[in-house]
Amino acid sequence: MKKQIGIIGVLVMVSFLPLTKVHAGWQQTLESRFAIVETFDELQDWTPGGQFYSMAGCETCASNLTLPKKNDGSNSIWTFWNNKGISFQYTPGNGTFVRGDVITGSTSGATETIERVWVLEGKSYIQITSTDGTNKISDFVVGENITSGSKTGTNLQWPLFIADHGPSHTWRGTGKSLMMDLGDNNANDLNPSMEGIGAQRMGLYFGDGISGKSGFKKAHVFFMVKLNPEFFSPCVNPGTQCLVDGYDTVSVIKMFDLNSGFTDITTWGNSADRALVDPNHANYPRLDEYGLNFSVFNLYGGGSTFPESTFFIQAGHVANPSGAPSLYTYLQTISNVRMRNGTSMDVDGFSENNQWFGVEMAQDIGTVNTTDGTTEFWIYDQDGILKGYYVATGENHLKVFDHYYNKFVFGGNRLSAHDGTGGLDARWWVDDLIISGTQIGPTYFSTLASFQGPADVTAPAAPSGLSVI
Repeated sequence: MKKQIGIIGVLVMVSFLPLTKVHAGWQQTLESRFAIVETFDELQDWTPGGQFYSMAGCETCASNLTLPKKNDGSNSIWTFWNNKGISFQYTPGNGTFVRGDVITGSTSGATETIERVWVLEGKSYIQITSTDGTNKISDFVVGENITSGSKTGTNLQWPLFIADHGPSHTWRGTGKSLMMDLGDNNANDLNPSMEGIGAQRMGLYFGDGISGKSGFKKAHVFFMVKLNPEFFSPCVNPGTQCLVDGYDTVSVIKMFDLNSGFTDITTWGNSADRALVDPNHANYPRLDEYGLNFSVFNLYGGGSTFPESTFFIQAGHVANPSGAPSLYTYLQTISNVRMRNGTSMDVDGFSENNQWFGVEMAQDIGTVNTTDGTTEFWIYDQDGILKGYYVATGENHLKVFDHYYNKFVFGGNRLSAHDGTGGLDARWWVDDLIISGTQIGPTYFSTLASFQGPADVTAPAAPSGLSVI
């Protein structure tokens, strides 16, 4: 059995109960087994409303009233969000809205230009034209009529990013989940990609708020995820760049990142740490987004090399001399390493078959300036069966700064080839996020198989072929 790494800093106060059947809600059952748990079931329905916050940092998030709340009104674990654009759900009236129409709210008097009209699962959405990198707030009022000449409709609501999205989009078929959409940086202006119907990024901080050496030395992150069947763009121009019935090249789909050394969700390091960072380096504006020692996990594949396969890849970054005397920036040292074991860990099949699957990633940050860091990756199917396992050792995850992992963020950017994702429903849903210091998957699925609690549903069969590390 591998050595188990304890939880430090703010997490030392977490207590673990015996693995016995708990007749409580699913959130409480998981909390009795793991350090950090978010099932979304006990959060209020959540939307940032008409706010468009496209930047990668969020200086006001700590006090932002638009952050998700628990049902009792207290703060949730989520301390960061942004979205790629603004959309709202509407009820059509007379005529048909199209791209370029200028719509006016009957109550607010606000005007906006339509970027795209979407009909998804019987619901209609209007995407408002917005400028990437420019923050704004729409003054449209929920419930008001909207008009463009003789065309009419009603603003029904701003899309709910956290809610009961229906049995198909909520793991276990009950409770709530988080809806995401990334938009596409390469989208054709005449065929814009989906933006603002889900979150672009969602993040949490799990350090002590004082030191960058708080959180986990070895962090396991687990979540259930479902990718829409249209999530990966089909081959647009079959030939040398992609193949018939294959996928277009997946340049970047950033799914999550794990970061070290933060003292809050948007502040990396303490004053002594920050004094060692080069403020004139091109990477400096990303300091409070990523820090200096971090890993990013993207989806990758398609094209002519992997025509019918999509899978996770890792990009690792460590602190590095910037060129200025005794100052540092970050350098990518692990570039697009494929998290694969044959094709058993490919995820395109889950998307095509409209299935949930489980992802677990573990990284040991190791020790400063030593190649003793590790990366592990597990893919589970919706029945809890292990589909594949990947491990890498001898990695250098930590240079210069003696920090631990304490920040996690879902989402980021999407860069696709050709026409991008325009016209495709490229949403994805996340449920049951868990962060802990030891392997999560086997315990999670065995707990799920035996769970009996309020509003319990039929759980998957007990997993086989799994062992606790």
